[in-house]
Amino acid sequence: MPANAVSPGLSDLLAWPTDHLTEGAEYWEAVAGQWYETFTKVWQDSLLVDWEGKAAEALHARTHADKLKVGGLVDELQQAATVARSGASDLYAARSAMRYAVEDARAAGFEVGERLSVTDRSTGGTAAVRAVRQTQAQVFATDIRWRAAQLVAVDQQVAGRITAALVGVGNVGFGEVPLSAAPTKPPPRPKRTGIQVVDDHRQQDSPPPNGPPAPDDPHLIYCYPSARPDYWWCEGYEVGKGPYAFDSPFDVSGVA
Repeated sequence: MPANAVSPGLSDLLAWPTDHLTEGAEYWEAVAGQWYETFTKVWQDSLLVDWEGKAAEALHARTHADKLKVGGLVDELQQAATVARSGASDLYAARSAMRYAVEDARAAGFEVGERLSVTDRSTGGTAAVRAVRQTQAQVFATDIRWRAAQLVAVDQQVAGRITAALVGVGNVGFGEVPLSAAPTKPPPRPKRTGIQVVDDHRQQDSPPPNGPPAPDDPHLIYCYPSARPDYWWCEGYEVGKGPYAFDSPFDVSGVA
């Protein structure tokens, strides 16, 4: 913890949360399963497109590369889930140790303050008794503060391990597979899937809202899911030239 950071109080320490870690683990596992299933299906669908040539080869290479890349991200999500579950257990143990130390002090007749001070609730007694009680209070206070520091340290360690496990997910990008030549024959329209082959004959003087005008020749639209379940990223391949950006509404299935 930074030197200028405010240490958590007793009530915060005794109620230190762990549910967010188990919930996060469940979410990451669900996302990992969804990503793996979706990208595998996109790759399998690309193999069903009934046409040949450089564009088809580029499509197969791109979808396969994306599937492999997502496979690595799936591993990271699953690793983050494992770290989160383990971290929840470690935090629970550290919080319990903190709680036991406080309960021991209270059972011995001491009051534990919000800032982790320990004072004797009893009064009276000889000077020797008071000295013994004061020493006991100091021992309890030292133990409680050490356990509080351990709890905070475990929380920071868990956060660091999760961040490290997810670094690849935060930096993910999908590279381009260049398309160097036209297909040997115009592609037919396949069944509706996440992969669409279309003939776009929009007028050149009516460009889309974003990006250059679509070509007159047949071209390929390739869609793949984003982290949002209701949004797909889509891009086109102009025959013989390669990828281009365009703006087109797509529904959650990735079908135009």
